[in-house]
Amino acid sequence: MILSHDPTLGSLPPFPCAFNSDTFCARLSKSYERKMPCDLMNAITTDDIALFEIQRTLQNRAFTISLVKTLFKHCACKILTHHIATAATFIDPKDILFFCSSTLPRSCICLIETLESRHPGIVASARDIFGNNALWYGLHRLGENRCDPEVEKRLIELGCDPEATNLLDLSYASMLKAKEYLKAI
Repeated sequence: MILSHDPTLGSLPPFPCAFNSDTFCARLSKSYERKMPCDLMNAITTDDIALFEIQRTLQNRAFTISLVKTLFKHCACKILTHHIATAATFIDPKDILFFCSSTLPRSCICLIETLESRHPGIVASARDIFGNNALWYGLHRLGENRCDPEVEKRLIELGCDPEATNLLDLSYASMLKAKEYLKAI
């Protein structure tokens, strides 16, 4: 039996997918950063809010999705924290939280705390379509075994439950136990 879609019904909705930190910034245009003035890129890479504001004003750069993703790509957590309201207009706050726990270093704690203050309960309640919480995304951070211990500690303090299970009945805590068991073998 072959299933087909009836075109008279309109287009199919997009297939739901979980957050993917590998593709989060990958969709960023390669030419975007090459066209960006060196002074502005320097402000981004040094995560200097004042310099960023001066250069952005001098260069007449508006906030766009590409600029926000460039800030994420270069771990400009201070600048992102300062402009969290703008960043959240382009990117779902849950995805920002997942990106912080999966990719960013401990300097992102201020960004996580700002997200929590702007969206109370987001750390405790944020789940992807498979039921994974923010701690889950820290399991394979940058090829390491888990997220930065300070980030992990702060996520738990803000209500992210390490024992919360996803749709496969797996939790962050159970996966850490499994990793420790496999290391012992």
